[in-house]
Amino acid sequence: DRCVIPAACKTSISSLLKTAPTKPYSCTINFGDYTVYYGGGTWFKVGMVIRNSTSGKLLHFAFQASSYENNRIAVTKYSDSNTYVDIISDSGAAYINKENVWLRLVNNNTNRIYYFSIDGINWSQLYSEANNTYFEENQIGIGILPWAVNTYTKFRHFKFDYTG
Repeated sequence: DRCVIPAACKTSISSLLKTAPTKPYSCTINFGDYTVYYGGGTWFKVGMVIRNSTSGKLLHFAFQASSYENNRIAVTKYSDSNTYVDIISDSGAAYINKENVWLRLVNNNTNRIYYFSIDGINWSQLYSEANNTYFEENQIGIGILPWAVNTYTKFRHFKFDYTG
């Protein structure tokens, strides 16, 4: 699958979504060795999206890179792919190796737990919430938010796996 960002995209999340696995499940994204081409913007976000297809509400669990090297990982709430609501958890400015970024979402049928790692072996918990906080997800996938027209990213590798 290929994720194409619309030319007019600025604050919209573009995503590739699939039906969410049966709970309990675990989803992991690993990507790295990327190059960002800033076309007037100063940052981009890439990571996992969970969404309720009926309401359109979504959570973007993503790595944010900036031209200022102010890299962070955050869980951000949206009422739809165009409407930002709130950042519900943020790692703060953190060293994240751009060669390998690992994100993992675990839904254990009670809670959604968000983890990140710099090596795919040792995991740090970023955030945890009740399974039905904000919405019940029925879709999961990859989401990209470029923040500016003509800002795009090339990845040498990008992998998305889930079990459930």
